[in-house]
Amino acid sequence: MLRIEDVEKITKHVVYCGGQKVFFFDKNMKEEIIRAKDYIRSNMKKATKHLFSHRVNFMENHDGFAIIFRSLSWRKTEIWMPCLAFYYHNDWFVVSIQNVYCKECGWKGQIACPTVEDAVIGLKNEKERMNELYRLPFLGCPECGGKLSSNAIWIDTED
Repeated sequence: MLRIEDVEKITKHVVYCGGQKVFFFDKNMKEEIIRAKDYIRSNMKKATKHLFSHRVNFMENHDGFAIIFRSLSWRKTEIWMPCLAFYYHNDWFVVSIQNVYCKECGWKGQIACPTVEDAVIGLKNEKERMNELYRLPFLGCPECGGKLSSNAIWIDTED
C-alpha cells in the first residue's frame, strides 16, 4: 500500500472509476511506467513488488488496461492501493485477471472480471457498487457464445 506522496511521485493523472477519483497511468504514459518501475524496485516489499510488477507488465502488453491507485482508509490512515483496471462501456473498472472455462463447450482462457472484492473494498457504497457491477453486459465464450465460469468484460483472444 502506498501513501499519496508515493502515488504522486509516479503519476498525477486523475480519472474516475465507479465515481471514485483515482490516480491513473496506462501503457502510453512511458514516463509514468519508468517511475512506477523505479518505485517498485526501490520501495516495495517482495510480495507487493511481485504483484505490482505483474500488473504493470500485464497493462503494458494489453490494450485498454491501466494501473489505477484507489484511496482506502485503513486504521484511520489513507492508503492508496494499486489495481489493474479496464476501460469498458465508457468507464474504468477494477478487474482481476482470471483463468476460466466455458460451461458449454469447455473453452479455456483468460478474462478480466470486474465482480471482485478489490473493485469495491473500501468504498462507502460497496454493496451498491457491486450490484452495479453485476448488471454490466458480460461477454460470452469466444468459441460458442456460452456462459463462462466467471463474469468477463475482456477476453484474451490472442493465441
